[in-house]
Amino acid sequence: MTMRRLLILLTALWLTLPALAWQGAHWQIEVDDYDESYVTLAYQYGRNVYALDTIPLTGGKGLLAPDTMLPAGTYYLVFPPDNKWVELLVGYDGQRYTIRTAAPDFAERLEIVGSAENDLFRMYREYVQVRLDSAAAIQARMEQVHDEATIRLMQDSVDALGREVRRYQEAVVRANPHLFVSKLIGALIEIEPPEAPDPADSTFAWRYLRAHYWDWFDFNEPGLVRTVVVADKVDTWLDELHPPVPDTIIATVDSLLAKAEKNEEMYRFLLTYLLNKYYKPPFMGLDAV
Repeated sequence: MTMRRLLILLTALWLTLPALAWQGAHWQIEVDDYDESYVTLAYQYGRNVYALDTIPLTGGKGLLAPDTMLPAGTYYLVFPPDNKWVELLVGYDGQRYTIRTAAPDFAERLEIVGSAENDLFRMYREYVQVRLDSAAAIQARMEQVHDEATIRLMQDSVDALGREVRRYQEAVVRANPHLFVSKLIGALIEIEPPEAPDPADSTFAWRYLRAHYWDWFDFNEPGLVRTVVVADKVDTWLDELHPPVPDTIIATVDSLLAKAEKNEEMYRFLLTYLLNKYYKPPFMGLDAV
């Protein structure tokens, strides 16, 4: 072997050593102005939050380095003694993060370096919040207006902001199919029925919503069970878009589970959630479900 080839081989080996040495998540945590000796790592599962691990801190610095990647989902760092917390997404961006914050305003001071998932989610939330604030301001002014034509124009402005948000959501999902945050944003997209071809068709919007409700939801993404989105979306689907008739609900539940049958985590979550939901149903007769 020539010296040149040896140097190339050694260089290649050196470059791959970090990946070979550590294949799991790697979070460096830095908390300024904080004297406690640990933080708690927790995760969302449906509508519940569970503690996963404690991360020791020395001088406000700590390291989370399990030997595997964390499953995708919503996670929290919880800071004793007041149990203030910050939220972060875990997904498919390598999970090699530097997480910086400071007491007492942990959420306001949060900075996550090295995470494409959280960078995109932060930009998304900022974009949406600006438009929500604008819509709220218009709606507040509408309460002071009594002219019908002006009210219609103002409502058109609110509706336009909603369409702008949906276009942005769809663009993010299409541009980042490899990221978990895109799956989460897709699950949050609210379907907007078009105008009914026949103005006299009073059920068109309802039928359209039922036909397209799950269009942007990826049943093959297991990380969605570690968010609140699935439970909320399932409840809306069953409680608002279907009549509380046992035969109808049974058929709807069966079709819902069939959508998730290729994803064990999603299927198991839905099965457990639905069993609990109809164990003590809100309407008489639904115990037959």
